[in-house]
Amino acid sequence: MRFALLAAGLAFSLTASAEAATILNFDSVRGRDGDTGYVSGPYREQGYTLTSNSCSTPQNTCFVTTGTSLTSLDRVGAALTNYHGGARTTVTKDDGSAFLLKSVDMANNYGDGFGVSPYRTNTVVFTFNFADGSNLTQNYTINVDAGQWLTVNTLTFDLAPLVSFSWVPTTNTSGFIQFDNLTLDTAAPVPESSTWAMMIAGFGLTGAAMRRRRRSIAFT
Repeated sequence: MRFALLAAGLAFSLTASAEAATILNFDSVRGRDGDTGYVSGPYREQGYTLTSNSCSTPQNTCFVTTGTSLTSLDRVGAALTNYHGGARTTVTKDDGSAFLLKSVDMANNYGDGFGVSPYRTNTVVFTFNFADGSNLTQNYTINVDAGQWLTVNTLTFDLAPLVSFSWVPTTNTSGFIQFDNLTLDTAAPVPESSTWAMMIAGFGLTGAAMRRRRRSIAFT
């Protein structure tokens, strides 16, 4: 029994080490419906920081919230858009530790005079910087349904361990893109070799104990 508890405890300690996912929803900066909110940078929420490489002085405005529920991807809370066209938005963790990027909601931020987007697709270029010093750049397509102002796209990544990531709106965006519900998590630590050895030994002893018990029952 002690061996079983040891093995189970080791397995639990590895799986339970990750914290619950963090969702940055920016709802705290939503203004009155119809008003555009101006957000100074760097923007901080729940242990993460968002910065922009193009902000406006003297208030250092880096992001804005869409003014009406009809043009925001978040009809109840708030979504952010970069203040200057073509600006790069970067996300880091305040304590400098690595993290997992799970997903983000994005939508176009551009329509014609009739409230309809003239484009069916937008492109956003993401750059991911990993803890080992490597990086990855990928293009992601934001789709827009025909005849609509915006269509919410949930981009799923599940990338770790990251020390930062960033994005730039490019094709058909006029340099602007809405974003919301950044879902992040603590990057699961890699077990040390000694921990793996303890787990293997624990499971082996547990299996041996179970086999001995089955044999003793069979011959009784």
